[in-house]
This record gives sequence, C-alpha cells and structure tokens, in this order.
Amino acid sequence: LSLQNARLVALCGAGGKTSLLYALGREWAAKKEKVALTTSTHIQAELSGGCVLWDRPDEGDLLSIWRAGFTPVAGRPLSEGKLKGPSDEMWAILREAADRIVVEADGAACHPVKWPAVWEPVIPQYTDRVLVLSGLSALDRPLQQVCHRADLALEKGVLPDGPLTEDGFAAAPREADARAARIREKMRRLW
Repeated sequence: LSLQNARLVALCGAGGKTSLLYALGREWAAKKEKVALTTSTHIQAELSGGCVLWDRPDEGDLLSIWRAGFTPVAGRPLSEGKLKGPSDEMWAILREAADRIVVEADGAACHPVKWPAVWEPVIPQYTDRVLVLSGLSALDRPLQQVCHRADLALEKGVLPDGPLTEDGFAAAPREADARAARIREKMRRLW
C-alpha cells in the first residue's frame, strides 16, 4: 500500500473502509506509533480491541490514551454509537501530536461499491495518501443491491442496470480516485 511515510491516510469508496481503518490502527499501534482513527464524515465507532473515544480538544487526554496503550477514535458523538468528524481544534491537536492519522473519508451505507456524489470523497487537508476501496462481493450481483448511489451511476450512463460486471466494478473506484486527485491538487495549491 506504500504507506510507510504517510502520516494522514484517507480511505474512500466502499467495501472495507472501516475494517481497514481499524486494521491499520492495530498494525501501527503494535509498532508503538501514536495512531489516531477518525472520520471526515460520519462513522460507526467501534470502541473495542484497544480503541477508546477521544471526543474533546484536550491534548493531555489524547496523550494519556496513547500512554495507556490505547488507540483514540477521534470525533464528536452523535446518536446510536456514531461519530462525526473532529472539530477544527481537535484536528489541529491530532496533526501536531499523532504519528499517524487514518480517516474514513467516505460513506457507503454498508454497500460494497459506491458511486460518489459531487461533494465526495471528503478528503481532509494535509492528506498524504488516499486509498479507494470496493468489495468484490458486488460482482455479478444487481447494481441496485450492491452500489451506494447507484442512481447517480445510472444517470450518467456509466454503470449498466443489471448484474455488476468487472468493467462496471472498476468504474466506481476510478471515479472516486479521479475526484480525490482533483481535491488533493486543489489542497496542494492552498498549502
């Protein structure tokens, strides 16, 4: 994945983002790196397996979580165990204190494939690496069942209505990657 020098990794698309978020968190925490997990949209917080919630802009609390051997899941609580992304103040603390930040930068409503809306993905400023995911379980299944925002893909005439083919499967991540590249280029000009 070429992540050895990436401090801020954004995960986009569908089909495995949350699993990869927590897997990268476990891997880097095992190497004694100060890793934080978060979202730029909304996420279901899985506070187990060494993960604890960091929900207020207090650097001392954040450092205490790492010293205790835990991985912070940063965000502001919503209902039903969900979090929305950190406040600007929390982001500033994370960027200063963390060795690594992994961000779920897209939602897919538990579908294995996603066609992004015009405002997606939500790539945080200072992102070093963007990974776009899709789940192979979508292949040969009806598009409407496996694709988040299938109506947008059908509107554009990019994906056929019917079973998702290999070509169709590859189209959605390409679109998300192209949008992410445009967003990163705009951010580079701002930095």
